[in-house]
Amino acid sequence: MYIENMKDINSSYYINANYLIDYFNNQIRKKKGGGRDHLTPEKFWARYEEEIGDIASKCLQGQYKFSLYNEKLVLKGRDKKPRVLSIPSIKDRLVLGVLNDYLSAVFEDCIHRDVPNVIIDRIKLYLKVQKGSTYFLRTDFTDFYGTIDISVLMSKLSERIIDQNILNLLFTAITTPTASDSNYKSIKKSKSKGIPQGLAISNILAAIYLKSFDEDCGVKVSDLYLRYVDDILFLDSKTNEHLLDILKNEITKKNLALSFSEEKCKAGIIGKEPLDFLGYSIGHKIFIQKKNVTSFISRVASLASRCIEEYNHEYKRPLFIREDTSFFKFYIEEFNMMLSGFKVDRHLYGWLPYYQSITDVASLYGLDRVVRYRILKGIPEEISSNIHSLVDTYYSIHKKSGGNLVKDLDELVTIDEKKHFLAHMGRLDKNKLYSDNQIIEYFNNYIDFIKKRSMQNIGEQS
Repeated sequence: MYIENMKDINSSYYINANYLIDYFNNQIRKKKGGGRDHLTPEKFWARYEEEIGDIASKCLQGQYKFSLYNEKLVLKGRDKKPRVLSIPSIKDRLVLGVLNDYLSAVFEDCIHRDVPNVIIDRIKLYLKVQKGSTYFLRTDFTDFYGTIDISVLMSKLSERIIDQNILNLLFTAITTPTASDSNYKSIKKSKSKGIPQGLAISNILAAIYLKSFDEDCGVKVSDLYLRYVDDILFLDSKTNEHLLDILKNEITKKNLALSFSEEKCKAGIIGKEPLDFLGYSIGHKIFIQKKNVTSFISRVASLASRCIEEYNHEYKRPLFIREDTSFFKFYIEEFNMMLSGFKVDRHLYGWLPYYQSITDVASLYGLDRVVRYRILKGIPEEISSNIHSLVDTYYSIHKKSGGNLVKDLDELVTIDEKKHFLAHMGRLDKNKLYSDNQIIEYFNNYIDFIKKRSMQNIGEQS
């Protein structure tokens, strides 16, 4: 009955001129470009505003053609292959975003809404009621997105989507190649495996592909099954030495054409063998992985070194913080957003917000001492006396959703408030005049920048 109701969702409800226009204004206009077209949202709109209806018609007829996606490499650490992201043009991003809304409605039961700290909280709750030993198996898929079988995925999509034109549109989106500027001429389009990472539809397609696997693992294999993208964890009160073989058989039986990373497969008893999952180390207490603590401390130290250098040599400061008052305010903001994080659209971002589910609070006291008495040594008192404590932030997150320690950027509502903040952070030239639309654009670009920076500060999640 549920699936039949899903079939009743009409694609034209989402794919029409009005919906595309609303999506552009709400989701794309405030972002930057980045695709092969090199257009900003405003330049795109000036060129394509009159063609939105035509774009919608081509999509509904299955005739829309995506341009090559731009390749972006994201480094994952030493001795690891970079992650390849596919960056669409603004026009393609608009179509893909609306397709994602449509897929999310048709396959609403496939959406994974749990963020990492919520998943860790589920582990904490499970361990809390366990009286004996807890056995674990932690693994992931090798090149998950790159090995998804397209024909199997299309078959799963067709179980609920009866419009062949929409299926053709999705197939075209999946099979459009990704290329760097240097190799785009030699790209061949035909392929049978792999979907691009980084598209608006990538995550929902991956979730649809693994739905039956998730369902069976959730009820048949162990007490607790958790998956975050391609990171998988099983917890049980009893050991099962054949668990990995069972999983491989499930993959084969469902024709998913996936394989598990042998080097990432780890099994044992929690508290006796190390278990790392989503950047956390899980034992009798839950810690932040040591390498991610080290990486974070290194970033704070780098910011402190820059601050000290600019304080001692005024000519090295950017023009907007040449005066001491502006200099102090800027670095107080930078340190506190790095240590405590920030809030956008009621969501907390940053290193400590990500790792808020630790139970080893004592380690935060140690980190506070390292920051206060080693890293901040030599920082002007006007700055160091106003820098937040990690411990205070931790409790503020848990008791007050961040309170006044997590920078709430949602409070910047008016143009004047956003303009003042941007100037304070060196994002505006005080000798230039800016329109309201420019202020909004620059503010949204800054939000995107600090979101990406916060993800870099978090460290490796697997």
